[in-house]
Amino acid sequence: MAFCLTMTTYSFENVLGKFNFTPKFRFSKKKGRIIIDKINICSYKEVLHSFKKKDFFNGFACANLLITAKDLDASADNDYFIRETVKQLDNLYKAKNPIKDKKLCVDLEEAIFEKESYLERLMEKHCPNLFAVADFYTASHLLKIAGSLKKLSQMAARKIQILGAESAFFKFLTSPERKSPKYGVIFHHQLVQGSSNKGRTARLLADKIAIAAKVDFFKGQFIGDKLRRELNEKVV
Repeated sequence: MAFCLTMTTYSFENVLGKFNFTPKFRFSKKKGRIIIDKINICSYKEVLHSFKKKDFFNGFACANLLITAKDLDASADNDYFIRETVKQLDNLYKAKNPIKDKKLCVDLEEAIFEKESYLERLMEKHCPNLFAVADFYTASHLLKIAGSLKKLSQMAARKIQILGAESAFFKFLTSPERKSPKYGVIFHHQLVQGSSNKGRTARLLADKIAIAAKVDFFKGQFIGDKLRRELNEKVV
C-alpha cells in the first residue's frame, strides 16, 4: 500500500483503488496531493498511527470491499456465465427424461426454471439484439459454440448458418456425394421450424444474427425489434 498527504485530504492507494480522507479521517471526494517532506512528516506519522484506530480501519476495510464488489461486477465475463449456464441446462434437460420420481422431477423443473430465468436476464443485458433476433435457445447455444460474443460477431453469416453442424460439414468435405448442411443450431429457431423453405429462412436468419451480434459487441443501440420485424416480413 502506498499513500501520501494531500492539501485537504489524506490519499491512500492500493490495488483496489484510491481513497481520500479528510484530516478527521472521513471519506472525501476531494483530490490533490503534495510530496511528503520534513515539513509535514509529523502529519504523515499521524496518518500511520490512525491505522491502529478501530473505527478508521473498519471504514477503510468496508470501502475496500465495496470497490472490490464493483470491480468484480465490472470485470465479469458474461460470455463465460452464458456458456456455463447453457451447459448446466443441457445436463438438467438430459437428467430429466429418465427420471420417474415425481418429487425429483418437480425439483428438476424448479432448477431448470431458475437457470432459464437467470440466462434470459443475462442475455437481455449482455446481448439484447442477439436475444431479440435469435430467441433464447438459439442465441445461447450460438454463444456457447462460438465461445464468445466477440468471436460470434466476427463470423460471416454463412458460417453462423451452419454453426453447430461441424460434423456434417466435415463429412461433406470428405465425401463429395454428400450435400452441404444448410443449418446448424439455428434449425431450432421457431421461424426455421415453421417455414416451408427452411434453407432460405436459415440464411435470412443468419444474416440478421450476424448484424445483431456486431451491434451488441460494439455496444450499439437496440435494433433487435427492427431486425426481427424485417426478418418476419421476408420469411415464407
